[in-house]
Amino acid sequence: MAGNRPGSPRRINGVMKATGGDIRDIERHTHWLVQTGNRLQSVLPERLQGHWQLAAIDADALVLVAESPVWATPLRGYQQALLDAASQIIGHRPAALRVRLAKPVNRRPRAAFVWPNRSTAGPGPPRPR
Repeated sequence: MAGNRPGSPRRINGVMKATGGDIRDIERHTHWLVQTGNRLQSVLPERLQGHWQLAAIDADALVLVAESPVWATPLRGYQQALLDAASQIIGHRPAALRVRLAKPVNRRPRAAFVWPNRSTAGPGPPRPR
């Protein structure tokens, strides 16, 4: 469950309690995470950039969220480079790299609406004369 382990992403309730409900603090932290994620992206090959986001960073862990296992596996291969870059950013090296998978977006296509064929749909409403 998110928020129970050190270095794991926290649920919004925990974030709100920790900041006293101050949205500006949450915005600042989010902005910092995005900037830090961009700095971390720069240590990776171009093919891996943009397929993950930084979820958390502290002494316990650098937590990344990858779009799919296809992107998570090579990210793990760059563990040393990512942890080294994280140590430059926060001043100490996180103990571990954790790569989580983003929940898949339900991309099931909507069923197409098919207009009933008057000849097979029965008599239908009476037509004006």
